[in-house]
Amino acid sequence: MDEDHIPPEFFEEPESAVVEEGKTARFVCDVDGEPIPKVTWLRGGVPITDGGRYFIKTEKFSNSLEISNVTSADAGGYTCRAVNSEGEVTSNFTLTVMPRRSGPSESSNVLGFRPIPDDDDSLIDEMM
Repeated sequence: MDEDHIPPEFFEEPESAVVEEGKTARFVCDVDGEPIPKVTWLRGGVPITDGGRYFIKTEKFSNSLEISNVTSADAGGYTCRAVNSEGEVTSNFTLTVMPRRSGPSESSNVLGFRPIPDDDDSLIDEMM
């Protein structure tokens, strides 16, 4: 193997992440090799295409995948694959999506309750 032909090698592999529903998940995959490896992002073995809620950015050796407005349907296993004429490397990672957190005032309004003070100035929930 000469200096002009180097198989792909990860310098930074994507890390599994836990993201709240509705937020953006971002994964980074930095890879070296000669010729410059082509990076593909996959979910369940199927390539992810740039567009919609998926934003794929490639700058020579640095690659990123962003999934905006994540939902529970986005949860699961993903792969970053780098390929050139000298070889292929893959890195697997997981996206876990947590339900959106709601503050006390939101849940109170949703349930139809409102806090009111009782005789000893503590709060109790009373039906509106």
